[in-house]
Amino acid sequence: MIIRQSNQFYRHFFLWMLTCICFLISTELRAQHVPVVGLSSLSDRISVKSDTTYVLNFWATWCAPCVRELPHFDSLSVAYSNQKIKFLFASLDDAKKIETRVLPFLKKLPLHGEVFVFDEPDPNTWIPIIEDTWTGSIPATIVYNNANGRRIFFEQELSATELAEAISRVSITE
Repeated sequence: MIIRQSNQFYRHFFLWMLTCICFLISTELRAQHVPVVGLSSLSDRISVKSDTTYVLNFWATWCAPCVRELPHFDSLSVAYSNQKIKFLFASLDDAKKIETRVLPFLKKLPLHGEVFVFDEPDPNTWIPIIEDTWTGSIPATIVYNNANGRRIFFEQELSATELAEAISRVSITE
């Protein structure tokens, strides 16, 4: 009787450990995928007619103000997860450094939202297409809603309060 209970305990423990390992592996594999996106894909995404409000943040792992503001963006992406508000994180890191810079960074600071590396060679060509007032500095953030036509652009580090205000102003439906 004691041997049977002991075997059951080990069997349950083994299954529990196997489940935990599978969960960790699947979480790790999901976190490892950071696609590389070009201008045409991003332009298509920005121009989608939808009543969803999008927060598009351009950042890089080597940009100190970007790194400081990302936790604010992430906490708001979690807070707004049940609303029609989506966060897009466009890393401007070198696409060849996804494995060595971007993924290790995201392992330390996971972001809840769509993360991708934006890879276009000539900033003088694509910056005015994204935002004609953008000088090219980062962090840069566009909060937009194509259904109501509202759009706000920031070329600065944002606090959680500033970002929440912008989301609120853009999301208003009248």
